[in-house]
Amino acid sequence: MRRIKGAPDRRRRPRESVETQTTRFGGEFERLRRTLDEIEAGVDIAAEPNRIVPDRVLVLELKNGVQNFAHEARRLGFAWMLEEGADGNDNITDEDDLVDPATAADPRLYALMPSREALQTLLRLWTAFTAREPAPQGYSKWWQIFATLNVIRTWSAEDRVDQWTRTVLRDQIRRNPTGAVRIEFDLWFREDPIVRQARMTAFQAKVAAADGRVLDRVLLEPIQYHAALVELPVTRALELIERAGPLATADEVMVVRPQSFSPHPPSERDPLEPVDRAPPAQPDTRAPIAALLDGFPIENHDLLRNRIDVYPVDVTPTEAPPHRRMHGTQMASLVIHGDLDGGHPPISRTLLVVPVLASPANGSPEHTPTDKLAVGMIERAVRALKEGVGDGKPVGPDVLIINHSLGDMHSPFERRASHWSRLLDYLSHRYHVLFVVSAGNAQDGLPLDGFASLTDFRRATADARTEAILTALERARATRPVLSPAQSCNSLTVGALHSDFAGPGAFAGAAIDPFGALKMTNLGSRLGTGIGGSIKPDLVMPGGRQAARARVTPAGLELFSQEIEGAGQRAAIPDTRGGRRDRTQRSSGTSNAAALATRGAIRIADALDDIPAAPGEARWRDRQTRAVILKCLLAHGCSWGDIGRHLDGLYPPVAATSNYRRRVAISQFLGYGEPDVDRVISGSAHRVTMLADATLRNNRRHEYQIPLPDSLSSLAELRRITVTLAWSSPVRVSAASPRSIRLVVTDDEGKSHFWEGVDRTNVVQPDHRHCAKGTLFHSVLDGRKAVPFGSRSSFMIGVQAVAETTAFNQVDAPYALAVSFETADTIRADIYQEIRQELELRARAGVAVRARRP
Repeated sequence: MRRIKGAPDRRRRPRESVETQTTRFGGEFERLRRTLDEIEAGVDIAAEPNRIVPDRVLVLELKNGVQNFAHEARRLGFAWMLEEGADGNDNITDEDDLVDPATAADPRLYALMPSREALQTLLRLWTAFTAREPAPQGYSKWWQIFATLNVIRTWSAEDRVDQWTRTVLRDQIRRNPTGAVRIEFDLWFREDPIVRQARMTAFQAKVAAADGRVLDRVLLEPIQYHAALVELPVTRALELIERAGPLATADEVMVVRPQSFSPHPPSERDPLEPVDRAPPAQPDTRAPIAALLDGFPIENHDLLRNRIDVYPVDVTPTEAPPHRRMHGTQMASLVIHGDLDGGHPPISRTLLVVPVLASPANGSPEHTPTDKLAVGMIERAVRALKEGVGDGKPVGPDVLIINHSLGDMHSPFERRASHWSRLLDYLSHRYHVLFVVSAGNAQDGLPLDGFASLTDFRRATADARTEAILTALERARATRPVLSPAQSCNSLTVGALHSDFAGPGAFAGAAIDPFGALKMTNLGSRLGTGIGGSIKPDLVMPGGRQAARARVTPAGLELFSQEIEGAGQRAAIPDTRGGRRDRTQRSSGTSNAAALATRGAIRIADALDDIPAAPGEARWRDRQTRAVILKCLLAHGCSWGDIGRHLDGLYPPVAATSNYRRRVAISQFLGYGEPDVDRVISGSAHRVTMLADATLRNNRRHEYQIPLPDSLSSLAELRRITVTLAWSSPVRVSAASPRSIRLVVTDDEGKSHFWEGVDRTNVVQPDHRHCAKGTLFHSVLDGRKAVPFGSRSSFMIGVQAVAETTAFNQVDAPYALAVSFETADTIRADIYQEIRQELELRARAGVAVRARRP
């Protein structure tokens, strides 16, 4: 596997001198002065898109970020629009080489909408700065801004229509050169509803003048989303591609993008024989706690009858012919039964389904409707569950787990959080629900080195092929990012493992098994990272095995994933040839993995229901922390396992700093690893799990004393401590990173070593500094050191909150902390009972820590 290159220089750049900045930007500010004079004189300059004028978005790109710049901009009279390029590393470490080159961001960019008064004040401040006058009282930050200014310009057609959008639109037109093109226009959000309506009216007039029509409009104020789905003639779409015409230069438009689209191609596999699993006589009487946003399922399938409840909102049954209801049927089956080849017992709770995919009868993939904005559909689906739509009552008021196996194929994550991901972040925090999101599947080929021909690849040993495939995946990790909305910071994003129960003979004949017994991410699973370099996917679950198929291209060999008859996960499907209700079929992908993660979350919820609430406490499902409890416990059983150790050995351990980047690269495949749900919900005499949950706000700290079992004192036996922290953050809608509150796990010295009897030396896992970048922290420590300690000793774990901006100083973030203490089976002691008894003796006021062993 190739050596990872060194990290770039990320040190803070010094401020430029007044003379340098005056030379660079004096002409731009002088043009701004003349523009304001012309406006005062009544000159119409609206047709000149490069002029900085009131109500036209102004871009300030700085060499360094300026703390609380949004506040300073508003004081000056600017409307704060968005921020890009925050690298998310300032809060982690001062070591420059801990930044992974694959995730390093550009300098910060701030987009502002000024009033006339704001521009006049900006000019006065610039004049004082260039004259070396002291900053007026209250405006010292602007001297920092002027000294680090790198670019000042207007938001342009190049910003609105990026290269990816141009490529996708060209491809769509190439495939259908005579049809109309459907395009999304994200408008600049304006808080004033009158201004907002005026902007939409002006935009619609420009669409009409371009011979287009608006198909759908969505306004979601909490995430500042104001968008329109527009159908344009090909000639006008080509104009947009060239960044020309009134729509490319429309001041109302922030971004032009291909329509958000989540397709699920039909499987060509033959159906399998039925599975003998009788449906229950009656539906479960308990309130559903999980919902599936997907396609229509077959409600009367033998595996789903009396187990699901379907509630249409945007997609009607007529848009989904029964024989085409493939994906929703498969996902519902996997959530309820798991992989049918595994023989697991079904989930007894009813699963709610809100269809968001149409199933065309013409054989094209199931997909999100082409006449609706996907973001609006998801918001309405969740609102129908939790609040009700229109005059209707909520259909899933107790739902706390939402499976979201959808991904926008036209929006791979690069650096800016999408509106779709921000919506999930907002909804998860508002309703205290856990979204389980699939990372997305990649269909593109991987360049494959090391083989002169296709014959050489086929004849190579299994080990040689595996190493070559792993190298190809590592090289391509930056080009296969997760699909929006998988970068959502509050959601649990799931990648797919090359694993199923189909049996060892699946890869017979010419089919090539790329990984053999290694539980590697399967060939089609998209890779991390998340916003600010955070860990994504969060975890991986079995997603079915896929074969490796190589083909010759002008550039050399390329590798593709291929579903084969004998491999994959078995689930219910509709009968495409008749009226049978017992058909099953195998499939693979990250949707399958997310469905199994949802199933795991339901199992954990059922186990938690068995724990009675402490006196005076609400039951866990009625608390604000309910979603983060599930998120925390699902991740608590994660580990990289054998494949983590295998990948760790393929990267060169040259220096301590490269160790960080090596672990970052591995986490892009595996996240925190595969969870062991059985291990989390069961217990033993040698393992105890403690759980705490609460809310926390800026500069507050909760401390937990974890008892040490007396029987471990001075013993040189293996022991392990696992610490997992999950929280939900309110959304910063216009910032580069949506996370507004950061939680930190520390010991009593402000570090994360916790106890001298354990350390991270022998555990192959994500670096603990990398773990701090998202809303999920998971770390495993172990050791054999003989440490003497007295009776009733303990160590401390602290949870501290830091608001990313002052606007969130008084906002609470719900969190859950799980701590497991485990010892080797050779120790003749019941540490579960020791710790439980000590906790009961130390029962203290404040947040409770509960030990569990069913």
